[in-house]
Amino acid sequence: MKSNPRLNPESILSQRTLQLLHDAQQLLANGKLTSSRLAVNKILRKEPKQTDALIIRYQIEAAEGQFDTALDLLIGLVDEHDLSERQLMTLAGHLNKLELYFLLNKVLDKLIALHPQDMKIKYNQSLCLSKIGQIQAAIELALVCEQNNFADPLLLLNLGHNYKAFGDTPKAAEYYRKYINQDPANSGYGYWGLADLKNYVFRSQEIEDMQDKLAKIAQGQPENKPELIEFALSHAMAQQKSYSQALQFMTAANAKLSQLRPFKQHGYLQLINELSHYTPVSQNIEVLTRESVTPIFIVGMPRSGTTLTEQILASHSQVAATDELPYIERIAMQLSRKQGYSQSLLNMTDEQRLRYSGFYLKQAKAYLTEEHPYIIDKNPTNYLHIALILALFPNAKIINLIRDPFDNAMSVYRQHFSHGNDFSFNLAAIESYVSGYVKIMGHWSKQFPEKIYHLDYAKLVSEPQKNITELLEFCGLPVENACFEFFKSDKPVLTPSASQVRQPIHKNALGSADAYAQYLPQFKQQMDSLKALIQSTLR
Repeated sequence: MKSNPRLNPESILSQRTLQLLHDAQQLLANGKLTSSRLAVNKILRKEPKQTDALIIRYQIEAAEGQFDTALDLLIGLVDEHDLSERQLMTLAGHLNKLELYFLLNKVLDKLIALHPQDMKIKYNQSLCLSKIGQIQAAIELALVCEQNNFADPLLLLNLGHNYKAFGDTPKAAEYYRKYINQDPANSGYGYWGLADLKNYVFRSQEIEDMQDKLAKIAQGQPENKPELIEFALSHAMAQQKSYSQALQFMTAANAKLSQLRPFKQHGYLQLINELSHYTPVSQNIEVLTRESVTPIFIVGMPRSGTTLTEQILASHSQVAATDELPYIERIAMQLSRKQGYSQSLLNMTDEQRLRYSGFYLKQAKAYLTEEHPYIIDKNPTNYLHIALILALFPNAKIINLIRDPFDNAMSVYRQHFSHGNDFSFNLAAIESYVSGYVKIMGHWSKQFPEKIYHLDYAKLVSEPQKNITELLEFCGLPVENACFEFFKSDKPVLTPSASQVRQPIHKNALGSADAYAQYLPQFKQQMDSLKALIQSTLR
């Protein structure tokens, strides 16, 4: 039977332990990780299950990039310790930051048991449930909060997001409008929510209200997210085929965001250059081919058709979807800390590979309600880490989405990303990012010619029967009719493409950027040059 040690409250901790805890926390805060570890170890040698010391120990491991060790500590803390309310709140903050939402959900369960009528905790659990794809449960809990007059207007915004994930555009729009009315100073979030429904058509009054808000902002009226109103107006103008105005609004929005979230171009290009010289070494494949699950990694540029491909494959009876998982990137970060990424890849031992693959699968499998032989990780930026993926999972299926670069670039430029994709706010940065993507994918294609399937978005939507059949064949999956009728699935979709993948495959997005070509001739020419390069290298 699993032990469940209840630790002494702080009031009866020894003065020595309290002092060491204080010292360890201060040293950690000042970045003195070795000294902090020494202080913590003094406690744990005498009290191996001292919870506060273990919490600091986990933070040290995470700060050093030892994510697998940190995760084991967190699991032990949540599952095996009788935590105080203060400790639960501390862990909740860390788990949310680390995007460990399944563990966070367990912590929130414990907090709700302590405070069953606390609507704020229930609201936070609703947010958590939406992160792990339990959208219906998230909606139900959020509606409980709404019925109990929970005052935070973000509740309404997130209800809109959850209904959007289920493809319920009318209900999502209803809650976005409620949010706009309840929190006018932050209305940009609501307007962008409406725009991001894709198939929502703005009412003339809504357009006038947004224009009026921008006019008042220009006169000094405070508004927290004017760029989101500009993005929304850009969509509204495009709906009216006023493409010059649409471009003006999206350019203004992106100019603001590029100041707030500048693209780290130097670091990105440095990584591309480093990896483009990487040549894999032979490895003991047998060590890592005993797993009963085969991961499918869908990579490419954002807005290139990755969500559509995920939904097609996830409709198969043998395949389960997860999310845009951050865990491959975290393993890469851990490898980069000592010898540099490429060198660490070359020097990785079988023991390391087993540990890292186990860490990844432990996280990915948390999304599964039942066993499936295949799981999908649809994180587009994993194209940077294909050598790592194949070092950990030699039998992995890697699908790289290719879309016309100009269509793709303008789709990215029109889209507001709440986090990541900082390159998307500047056309020069987009050109640099796409060039880096094409360069490294060309390199991976030469190094792993049999391991990567390049899926052309234009061909997929033009000849879906043929291309879906070939995609399934690459993955080693038998053809199932559900894959051709993926739009009938009731599975939630958590990406900006949620509305689009609820429809049968269509060609509407092909040439979608042509309306902007006359205003951006130089950028169009750059993208056409990259298109020619893609056609010659990524096939």
